[in-house]
Formats: sequence, C-alpha cells, structure tokens
Amino acid sequence: SVLAYFAHSSGGQRDSEQYTLLEVVIETGRTHQIRVHMQHIGHSVVADDKYGRSHQLDLKWCSRLFLHAAYLEFISMDGDRHACGAPLPEDLVDALKTLSAHRGKGEFEVAGGILLQILNREQVGYDLSTDDAENGFAWQVALAMVKGGKPD
Repeated sequence: SVLAYFAHSSGGQRDSEQYTLLEVVIETGRTHQIRVHMQHIGHSVVADDKYGRSHQLDLKWCSRLFLHAAYLEFISMDGDRHACGAPLPEDLVDALKTLSAHRGKGEFEVAGGILLQILNREQVGYDLSTDDAENGFAWQVALAMVKGGKPD
C-alpha cells in the first residue's frame, strides 16, 4: 500500500523526480522478490544497483538501497506465533527527510500516522494474523521507496 508520495529536486533543476514510499507485504520471502517485481512494473527501488535504472542519481540523496524489512511474523513448528520488528534505520530516515512531500489539493498525501511513526523511528505495529495459518507460515512487511509517484 502507498504510505506517501514525495518529490526530490536535484541541484536547481526545475523538474523534480517523483517517488513513492510503499508498505509491501510478502509471503514467500524469495530473494530480490520486491526488487524484481518493482523493476518489472517500471518503479525500481531507490538506489538499486542491480535492478534499478539511473541508481547513481539516487546515491546523491540516499546512500543505499531504500528497502527495509520492518516486520516479520511466523508460526513455528510447535505452533507458537513469533513476531519481531525494527524501525526504519536512521540513514533511511535522513534520506526520507531530504524529500518534499508531494501535495495534492493542498494536503500532504500520507496514510494515517504511519509516516510520522516512521520518521520518529517508532516501531509500527502490524496485525497480519489469520486463524487458518499453518505451521511455518510467515508474513513479512517491507518498506520500500520506489521511483515514480502520483501524477500532478
């Protein structure tokens, strides 16, 4: 789901690059799953040197791949549910703060208080549990900044 839209102007350019901060829920945990899927639909993850286009420009404001595993929940083989989470790392929060929020009809485009929690490096709570989950089933929530944003 979309958390917020952003823009970044580099060095006095009139046009700015558009970005979207996403909350992505995945179930399989395949290597590079988010990166490959986002590149396939034309919205590569910021600073992705493997699947991204023009990632060198991203490195001017974001020092690394903007992808973070924010939450993991799984059911162990003994049937116990386990969950852990981590706030967005400080370097990615700093990168996020260099962007300007994309305004639509005079208001910031954000999803509830989640963006504020992210900026304050607070742990965002998720409830992805289902009653019919089998042993070993896992959910993962990732935060990703991707290229492209809400059109004007």
